[in-house]
Parts: sequence; structure tokens; C-alpha cells
Amino acid sequence: MSSHQKRKQSHSEDSVSDQACTRCRERKIRCSRELPQCNNCEQDDSVTCIYQNPTKRVNHLKSLFDSVNGVKERLINIESHLSRLSNNIAQNTDQDNSCSNSSTRQASRGGSFDGEDDEDCPSSPSPYSDEYADFHVFYNQADRIDYYHGPLSLFVLCKQFRSCVVSANDAECNTALQDMLQNLCEGAGVVEPFPPFGSQPVINLLPKQQFTTIIGHFFQHVDCATDIFVKSNLLSQVERIYSHNPEPGDDVWAICFQAITVLVWGMEISAQSGNGLFGDFARSFLPSRAALVNSRLLTTPRLINVQTLILLSVAAQQFDPPGWAELIFTNACGLARTMGLHQTQIFPDETNTYDTLERAKVVRSLYVRDKSLCTTRGSVSWLPTHDCNIAPQLSAAIDRHVPYSDTLQLAMIQDDVYRLTHTASFQTSKSRKSQASKLLRSIERQLDQYTQTFGILNCQASSYSPRRSMLTLEFLATRILALQHGSGQKHAEQLRSDARASCLLLLIANGVQDPHIIDTFNTLACQKIATPNRDEKPSTIEANTVSFASILDAFSLPAFFILLKDLLRPSDNDQVSNSDLDLLRRVSACYVNSTERMQSNSYHRKVAWTFEQLLITINLIKHPEQHQSISTASTASMSDMIMSLNTQTEDFFKISPPGSIGDGSIFSFSPQPAASTPFSWDIGSSLPSSLGPYTPFGSANSADASDAGISDLLNQLRQSGADGSPKQNMTWPELAPELPRKRLRTHEEPSV
Repeated sequence: MSSHQKRKQSHSEDSVSDQACTRCRERKIRCSRELPQCNNCEQDDSVTCIYQNPTKRVNHLKSLFDSVNGVKERLINIESHLSRLSNNIAQNTDQDNSCSNSSTRQASRGGSFDGEDDEDCPSSPSPYSDEYADFHVFYNQADRIDYYHGPLSLFVLCKQFRSCVVSANDAECNTALQDMLQNLCEGAGVVEPFPPFGSQPVINLLPKQQFTTIIGHFFQHVDCATDIFVKSNLLSQVERIYSHNPEPGDDVWAICFQAITVLVWGMEISAQSGNGLFGDFARSFLPSRAALVNSRLLTTPRLINVQTLILLSVAAQQFDPPGWAELIFTNACGLARTMGLHQTQIFPDETNTYDTLERAKVVRSLYVRDKSLCTTRGSVSWLPTHDCNIAPQLSAAIDRHVPYSDTLQLAMIQDDVYRLTHTASFQTSKSRKSQASKLLRSIERQLDQYTQTFGILNCQASSYSPRRSMLTLEFLATRILALQHGSGQKHAEQLRSDARASCLLLLIANGVQDPHIIDTFNTLACQKIATPNRDEKPSTIEANTVSFASILDAFSLPAFFILLKDLLRPSDNDQVSNSDLDLLRRVSACYVNSTERMQSNSYHRKVAWTFEQLLITINLIKHPEQHQSISTASTASMSDMIMSLNTQTEDFFKISPPGSIGDGSIFSFSPQPAASTPFSWDIGSSLPSSLGPYTPFGSANSADASDAGISDLLNQLRQSGADGSPKQNMTWPELAPELPRKRLRTHEEPSV
């Protein structure tokens, strides 16, 4: 190394730094900049002198000026987007105004842009308005209890009919007619309150041999809604309950056994004596389905609890006040979702455990009955499918021709119709309307495919078995509900055709033998005879199976109202109007004959009363000169009846059981008179004399007694009661009640 380089290196090592050390810069003091340490750092041994290049300073003002061009470009883009958006809004507003003006002009010319069926009726109110709530919610002024009624419920149909009458007879609607319509709506909307839950009753079982026979008959009548047990498992539970001391929670099994018994006995007696004895026997055997309901049954998430609630709901649907069956079924759905049954595989392999198989049966039952109640009674859907995979499983299973395929596929269509109903009611935008239109077209394709697949409406009236009649009626009810959201002439004509077919099939299924009725149905329904495009598998349920449901349960109430509202409009064809009016009178008479001995506050009795009042209203509108005054009984205010309904504190079905049937081993209820007169739907005896031959309840809920062994069963039950066969008295253990205790604070510990 040369001497010059050595001097240069020595100079660089001893030179002064170009910048202050980091410590001096932080303290903002003068730094000597000496290497390796400055004077300030040498005075403090605990400090290390570090020379480091400072971080580069950012000139924010300069950066801002540099980005001005970018900001200008972004502002230009925003302005262009806003300009296009404002132009689109202006165009849409102009289109809406032009559509509104054209619709107004069309309405002023007497046309209809929402469908011919609603031309004389006011449009449906907005779902966000108070008017919509008035159409669907009944406000009980007596006890301040509000009750929601769905789109197909009797209350909503009566409210819509009232609006049509007022709109069509605005100038001529007298006080008597207004009072009658008001009373009609109040009568249709009032719901008897569910009785309060009592203490756990002492349940006495039937003799084991009798109940085993009843179970055999129960499985002969099951359908998709009641097929919720594996027979061998149910028999093993019967053996356990009868052979051992009851365990806590077995009281639910006893309630389940009672529900099975009342369903079977009611079915068998109906088959022998007609529907009249069904209500009397049900009242005498069981106070009411509500008497079986207690808090433990409703709140304990066990499979048997859900199964029991399903059976109680089916029984309540036949002979309990309106709303009770839906309320019990609601609790069944709630417990099922609490247990996670809606996430269950609904078609497991037959080699699975009994518990797995019964869970699948329960889910199928809940799904089918939930959609059926929504369609036929306007109930709320308590088993939605948006959070589970029920629908995909059903689609795959139907392709395999599983049992109840026709019922399951109809339930899937009903699920889509339910979505359509509530989508169409919120048509506040073009996208909503487009979505509803697409869904309606999809449902129409499904309905057409369903008729081809299962042969609906493709045979003569004489070929309709009880099960086929109920399936066809429910199919027609589903299509009527769907097509009510269509606006074309084709939809209006199909609605009237389906309404007439429903009324005619109801009469035929109930035993009407009038050749004119049968020929009209064959002409209307069997327009083209086609064979189903699938071969039924041996596992398919027999067509002659008679279920526990009534043929009245499947009838479409809107079918009656569709033909009824047509009578309010001026018609050039009086023959068609007179024919429809005669058909409605026959349907009303059919309801009267089928329900004349049912409980006065049962659902079907209420419908029968409503139908008769509607026909009286039509007669009053068409012939006002013949009805200067209306009978006080017809126009009496419903407030007194509603008050009596809500002051009913005791169960007025508490009637002593007859000694001639069974062994008397039922719930230990002491017979007590009702606290007040029950809410009554009394129907007058004045019926049209030109109804033709009629056999009450001749088809749908009747069966051959010799085939089903009904006589042997009833004789056995009667003889067991007469011979005094021992009854199974059991005292069911109750869960230990919790003692009252004070609420602990967060810092307190419970005493041991």
C-alpha cells in the first residue's frame, strides 16, 4: 500500500462525520460529529453513539400537487356515472307514467289489466299499509288478541268478498247488507282461545289386547302425514309401557296412545254410521285435544313429543275449533327444528336404526302437512326449506318412485306456490314482478308435468277412490292458488274451470249420484284421457287407502268464492250464472249434511255456516225487494258470541264417556258443565229441495266394514266394557318440581 493511500485511510478513520448522531438529533443539541463517538455521548457511558442516515422526508404538498391530475380524472368518471344514472331514472319515470296512464285509460273503458277475475274488485293493498293488516289480521276487541289469517283463509276470503260487494253495490249497499257482511267477516275471523294448560292428568290405558288391535287398524289408515312410526318399534314401546313401571317422560307415550285410539275409533265408527257419530264419539271419548297438551309436551325436545303433537294436530283438525290444529302443529315444527330434524336425511337406508327411520318419517310428515295447511287453510309455513336440503332430497327420492311420491311432489309444488304468494304480494319493483312471473311459469310447468305423471283429472268420476279424490282436490286447490297471481285471460278461464271441478268432485266424493253432476264433471275434468307416464312400484301406497283426514280438508275454499264473485258481475249468459248458483247451493248443502252432528265450533261447521250466509247475501243482492228486512238472527252482532267465547274458562267438551263403548279407561276428568254457552255455528234446516239424490259422506271417509274388520273391533270394545275387563291403571311419575328460590347475583355462589 502506498503512503498516499495510507494517509487517505487514516484521514477517513479520524475524520468527522457528515451528520450528527441519532442521540444528539433526538435531543436537538449540537453534536461534535467525531468518530467513533461524539463528545456528548462520551460523557455518558450507558449510551452508544450511533451515526445513521436519517429517514427521507416526504414533501406532502408536492405529492398532492402531483396527484391533481389523477383526482381530476376520478371526478370526471364520477360525473359521467351520475349523468347516466339520472338519465335512467328519468326514462323509468316516464315509462311508469305512461303505463299508469294507459292502465287508467284501459280501466275507464271497462277493461282489466290485472286479470279479468278481479275487474270489479279493488286491488290488493300494499303489504306495508294498514289496509293490508286489516285484510289479514283479526283484531278481537273483546280480549285484545290479534290473529293472523293467511291468503287462503276463510277470514281473508270473506274480507275480499265484502270489498267486492261494496265496490259493485256502492250506491245500493243498504245498512242491513253492510251489517250482514260485517258480521260475516267477524264470524270468519274470530278464533276460540286455546285453553290454559292444566296439571298433568292421571292417564288410564286401555287393556293391552285392545290397544294392540287398535295399532293394527291405525297402520291400515296411515298416509304421509300420519306415517311417523316403525310398527315393530311402536309395538315394542307398547310392550315396555305395559310390562314395566312407567319412567319419567312415559306420560307422553300414554298421550300418544290416547291420540292413536281416538283416531282409530273415530274412523271405524264413521265407516259404520256416517260422519254424524264421529263428532259425538270424539267428544264423549276425549274432552278435547287441548286437554292432552301440557307444558312438558310442548317444551321437551324428544322425538316422541313431536310424534304425539303431530297426531294431536291431525285429531284436532277434525273436531276442534279453528286454529287449534295449526297451533299444535306449530309447536311440533318448533320442537323438530330445535332438535335439528330439518337437517336429517329424510330417506335413509332401511337397515338403519328405528330412531333414524322414524326421524326421517317425522320430517316427511311435517313437510307435507306444513305445505298442505298453507294451501288449504291459509296457515303460516313453520317449516321453511331455505336453511336445509329437504327439497333436493325429495327430488332425488321422487325419481326413485318412493312411497307417497305423488304427495311429496305436490308438497314441493305447494312450497313454490307459497313463495309465489308472498313474492307477488311484495311486487314493489320491476325485478320483483319479473321474478314472480318467472316463478309462476315454472309452477305452471310443474303442475302440467304432475298431471301427466300421476294421471290427475284423466279418468271418469266413477274411478275416483277416496285417496284419489283427496289428492285431486288438493291439486286443484294448489293450482287455484297459483293461477290467482296470473293476469291473462287463460288464467281466468282456468281458475273458473278448476273452481267448478273442485265443487263437482266434492259432491261426487260425498256420495252425490246426480247424473247431471257426474256428466258435468266428466266433461269438465276429463278433456283428454291420458295414461300416466310412469309405472307405479309395488311399494306405492294403495289407492283405496282411507286416511284419517276428511274430504272436506282438501276442498279449496277459494273455489267457492271464485264462483260466488262471478255472480256479482253482470252476465249475458244467465244459464251459466244459474248453473253456478245451483252448484254453490249444492256445495253448501253438502257441508251442512256432512257437519250437522259435528261440534258446533269445529272448523268445518264454521265453513258450512259461512257458506250459507254467503248465499243469503247473494240472494239479498239479487232480490232486494224480497228482503226488506233481514232476520235478527242473521244480522245479530257477533260481539256477544265473541264475548261468550272468551269468557269460556272451562272445557265445554267435558262429557261423561258412554259405558257401552270401551272400558271407560280414559282421562280422569270429572264431568263439569260449561261455564257459558259455547260459540255456535247453528245452521238452519231450510235447504234447497232440488239438490237431487244425496248420500252423506258416502265416499271419502268410508270403507267396507267387512274388509277392515270394523264390526269385530267395535264388538270387542263394547264387550270388553260390558264384561268389565280390567283396565290398566297407571300413575305416571312426575318430574320433581323446582322449589322457589331467589335470584342469585353474579358474585354469589349457589348453596350446596
